[in-house]
Amino acid sequence: TITSNANVNFENAIIKSGGDLTAAAHTKEDLLVNAYVYSLNIVGSSTTNVYNTITNNDKVTVKNSKLRTQKEGSDLTLSAADDMKIFSYSYGEIPASIFGFTDANITNNFQRNNSIELKDSNTLYSTHDVNLFAGKLADGSLSTMDIDMEAAVFNGSVGVLKPRVYNTIDQNNIITLSRNTNSTSVRHTNLYADRGFEMSRITSARYFHGLGGREESFAT
Repeated sequence: TITSNANVNFENAIIKSGGDLTAAAHTKEDLLVNAYVYSLNIVGSSTTNVYNTITNNDKVTVKNSKLRTQKEGSDLTLSAADDMKIFSYSYGEIPASIFGFTDANITNNFQRNNSIELKDSNTLYSTHDVNLFAGKLADGSLSTMDIDMEAAVFNGSVGVLKPRVYNTIDQNNIITLSRNTNSTSVRHTNLYADRGFEMSRITSARYFHGLGGREESFAT
């Protein structure tokens, strides 16, 4: 279980920058989580379970503050984003037997919360662009979720179960502006709130050795 929090808070602040003004709340995971069980049960069962629970909370809060760039061509950027990359496998194996069997499962619970909140009375001024990003990094690149999951059993017995990958993903990317917020940009004002770029590979399969090498795969 991993919980990551990144917060940038401006309260009753006056910030002036001679170049770009950037506030970024960013969390990042790059994980390898695996489990393998080799069972010698003649009668009975074994199960390989992998549980991945990750919560990312990234937030930039501006309250009763003034943020300003002064040099021509300078951006004002507020960014809240997370990057998640995880490779996980759950393998169960049992040699040839009569009644024994094995199973493998992966259970994922991912929560991604990225938010920009301007509360009460605020003034934003940029001599170039004002950028408010929930789900983008400060440089404008998309946040990424890259998951690679595989649950598999290698079974030499006649008793088999179906390996599974269970995914629960909750994503919240929010920009909130109070009615008293005053934002001015010389060029563009860019608001982005989305989940970014996602890639996934999800596989569950069972392989039968001793029974003609048969393979079966299941949707998850």
